[in-house]
Amino acid sequence: MLRILLINDTAKKVGRLKAALTEAGFEVIDESGLTIDLPARVETVRPDVILIDTESPSRDVMEQVVLVSRDQPRPIVMFTDEHDPDVMRRAIKSGVSAYIVEGIHAQRLQPILDVAMARFESDQALRAQL
Repeated sequence: MLRILLINDTAKKVGRLKAALTEAGFEVIDESGLTIDLPARVETVRPDVILIDTESPSRDVMEQVVLVSRDQPRPIVMFTDEHDPDVMRRAIKSGVSAYIVEGIHAQRLQPILDVAMARFESDQALRAQL
């Protein structure tokens, strides 16, 4: 069972995401707001995957993702309402493994997490070769 750190900026929406994760058989080990020190939280709870639920990823969120990706790499999935291709590119460059726009459905979570894990493992293998 994957251990999930759930980061959110919308309490109402995170309830649905947490319920969908639980329904899909994942363990949400911690929930935090976007204002937390993400690297410290990751160090403390040691999740398998980080899920970030945000209406629009801010520069601060992207910086936190960069720090985690550099110091404590793990798959990061971002659910957002932001359609902007530039924002998506920045998120991927920051270390996001899967960028999902609109819609969180329990039946989609497993394939999304599988893709994020595979992409993360591929990226880590490439980095190891450098």
